[in-house]
Amino acid sequence: MGSLSKASSNQRKLALIIGNDSYSQPSNKLDQSVKNAKELGRLLETIEFQVRIKENVKSEISKTIKPFVDEFNIKADDLVLFYFLGHACQHDGTNWLIPTDDSRIGDINDVELFGSRVSRIFNELSGPNDSPCTVIGILDCCRPYNFTKGTTSVSE
Repeated sequence: MGSLSKASSNQRKLALIIGNDSYSQPSNKLDQSVKNAKELGRLLETIEFQVRIKENVKSEISKTIKPFVDEFNIKADDLVLFYFLGHACQHDGTNWLIPTDDSRIGDINDVELFGSRVSRIFNELSGPNDSPCTVIGILDCCRPYNFTKGTTSVSE
């Protein structure tokens, strides 16, 4: 039992929270994501998480991952929580997170150009491939997502 206690005392608790409200398309604007991200960040800090909050990420969301991983030099003993609040969609069996500069996404085919692949985000957050850490992901995503061209939307 002593070795289990020792392992948990080495574990860092890290959280990356992204709250997106200010989508460029008026029909996609949200009003609680940033507020909820900040609230969750405060709660996680009370249980000793080191928290980084990103608000209204305009470009590819996955570009926020590497700086987080590098800042903390994520290791096998770490517990990483990734929480995303905003829009997402699924295309050809792949899940994508949508940045706030969504006016670039005219239809479902543009998602691959401007969205961020969820599986890639989790792969990057897990740290080194030879000793991945534990990653918990919570995707609080709104659907349907309204594209800029036509009336196409994605809903499930």
